[in-house]
Amino acid sequence: MLVSFKVPEIVDKIYQQLGSIYQYQDRQIMMWVLAQLAHTYMAEVCSALLQCPLPIDRYASEMWHVLTKTCSNDDLTLLVNVLLKKLQLSPKVTGNYITPLAAASAFSKLLSMPKSSEVALYIYPRLLMALLVQVHYSIRHSVIKNSDSQEEFEPVGYIVAALKILLLAVRCYCEFTLIEKERGWELLTSCEDHHRGVGLIARIMLQTSNYDLLRILYLLVPFLERGDEEHQITGLAFFSELLCMSEARRLPKQYSLYRLKRGLANENPVIRALCIKGLVNIAYWIGKEEVKIVLPAMTKGLSGMDGQLFVEAVAEIEKILNGPEEADCICDISLSLQELFSDERASVRASAICLFGKMVKRAKKNNKHAMRHQVLENLVPLLLHLEEEDPDIHKECSYALNESFQFLGWKLPKQVVSRKAWPEHEEVLDETCQYLVQKQEANLQRFLYQDLYYTQSELLPIKRAAIVFLGFLVQHMDSKAGTTDLEMIIHALEGLMHDPDASVCIAAAHAHERVSSVLSNQKERLESNCKTEAGDTAAENALRSSRALNSIRHTPSRLLAVINLWRSANGN
Repeated sequence: MLVSFKVPEIVDKIYQQLGSIYQYQDRQIMMWVLAQLAHTYMAEVCSALLQCPLPIDRYASEMWHVLTKTCSNDDLTLLVNVLLKKLQLSPKVTGNYITPLAAASAFSKLLSMPKSSEVALYIYPRLLMALLVQVHYSIRHSVIKNSDSQEEFEPVGYIVAALKILLLAVRCYCEFTLIEKERGWELLTSCEDHHRGVGLIARIMLQTSNYDLLRILYLLVPFLERGDEEHQITGLAFFSELLCMSEARRLPKQYSLYRLKRGLANENPVIRALCIKGLVNIAYWIGKEEVKIVLPAMTKGLSGMDGQLFVEAVAEIEKILNGPEEADCICDISLSLQELFSDERASVRASAICLFGKMVKRAKKNNKHAMRHQVLENLVPLLLHLEEEDPDIHKECSYALNESFQFLGWKLPKQVVSRKAWPEHEEVLDETCQYLVQKQEANLQRFLYQDLYYTQSELLPIKRAAIVFLGFLVQHMDSKAGTTDLEMIIHALEGLMHDPDASVCIAAAHAHERVSSVLSNQKERLESNCKTEAGDTAAENALRSSRALNSIRHTPSRLLAVINLWRSANGN
């Protein structure tokens, strides 16, 4: 009787000899031996095959093919369960990245055969989640060496290939096409965007009414209770999207509402963002009022998030803001959004500006006084970002400015949001600055300092626009600008006249000329006023002397001594 520990040795000998056996009958005999072994020792045979070098070569592929083809349905079910357990191993715990990858490659071979269609449907939810989690592990450990050839290869491609074959094996053709169209595979294999890729797959399945989503939802309930960070993020990304389903309301609150509330305190900002998304999704069937109770915790959870993650989370929170009790939340969020106006990613800047406009719109009816300060603080930055070349940013700036002007009780002039560039069409900027000086005289110094700050921006269009804007704003302020402020601005512009970029130097030189002209005019007016005051003083002295002489004529002689003393003291 064959002892089980001999099985791996036999399987390895079959694999080693396949390359030197060319007779058809001899190969058939060897494959018959493999099939008989698998019938009795499926787990051992499967484990032995997983030890074959990666990537899987033609001989290992042939062995997997024969094994699948000759298995009975019961044996095939046993085979996929063994492979699934190997795939579900955590490389971070075991330190073994090869075995899960080998299992994924084996699934690619197994699922590509027509015989596996039924077993694919049986194992689909568990295999889908296991592959998605292994993608997350693989992008964190991107290179693996082949133990035999020492060649390096990236494992994530093999796991994604198994994922694609799984979707096709269960006839998710529409989902497969949409994932490709929406760049889902690229998101999935990005370390930063993996959770977005998982969420996209879930949304597409919801969109196409995938019949297995309820099975996946119930699978995820215990799935989220175990595993490490990669495991939990992947599961939560899928779970938070599925909470849109009407069937999700069957879940007890301990698995939906309370779990997500606990997640808002997690150290990982991705988990907090996914919990916010999940809470917003359940608000549509559990009731917005119950979810709004945790709004302060949701707002606090935004702290420390990356710019893109932050605007995505804020966009979710914005969906449930519609009452006066959210006024403080709106102010806190909009204050944080301002910091993202200068984010290096154009998409983040556009999203932050758009969301700021939405917050201003919501604040019109609630807590208007607290929001007014933030609107005034961002008026100049929004005007400057209009000069960016990105059409999306210009569009969102126009929207946010329109909301801001309405909030302040003004009507936004069309020329303010013109697509004309300021350096080429200075009349647009001239009218804009004139409008600000007329409407907001009390906040002109605030505008000056905001603009001066942006002259140091790392974004060239913003830096150049801030310099041009500064010159025109000072020109229209004229006497309203303080001498100290003007001297500080001139000093800053002199430094910018030596900038490495020629366009910045030219803009700074023109602005310097305008500001210097205003300062010169102020000094001339000051000197003129001093001369006038000096002339007025002399005339007043002469008038007082005349009046004194007239009074002497009618004054008793005893006062003459006092008057003479006064004249002596004044040199008269």
